Parts: sequence; C-alpha cells; structure tokens
Amino acid sequence: EHIKSSEEMEATYMKMEERERLLKEEAKEEGRAEGRAEGREEGKAEIIKNMLRRNMPEEDICAITECSPEFVAGVREKLQEQGKQ
Repeated sequence: EHIKSSEEMEATYMKMEERERLLKEEAKEEGRAEGRAEGREEGKAEIIKNMLRRNMPEEDICAITECSPEFVAGVREKLQEQGKQ
C-alpha cells in the first residue's frame, strides 16, 4: 500500500486550490459579461421606446438600433403595458 508523502499531498491540494480559484474567476467574468450584455439591451430598449413614442417606423428602428423586429415588438408591448397602468 502506497502512502502519499506530505509534499505530494500538498502539491495535490495546491492544484485543487488553483483549479477552484480559476473556476471562480471564470464564473465572475461570465457574470460581468452577462451584466454588460443586459445593460446594453436595456439601453437599446430605452432608445427604442423613445423612437416608438415619436412614431418612427419599425423598419427604421430596426435598421438604426440593429435589433430584430421581434425585439422591437417586445419593447412595444412593454411600452403599451406601461401606458395602461
């Protein structure tokens, strides 16, 4: 039966700690990236709301904001819901 030396155990533990640190860092960066994407989407939604309030054609809104007609339709729906409140 082979018993690992304390040096081998320490090296294994350090590798595990490093792997855990890297996974945590990767998760943080992924969260930051998602937050930035959500922020950009919210910003575009606000711009689209302003364009819709000015009765701009949906085709123009899509071309200017580079958003899909489905995204613009979703913003339109939210805007209409807000108007009903």
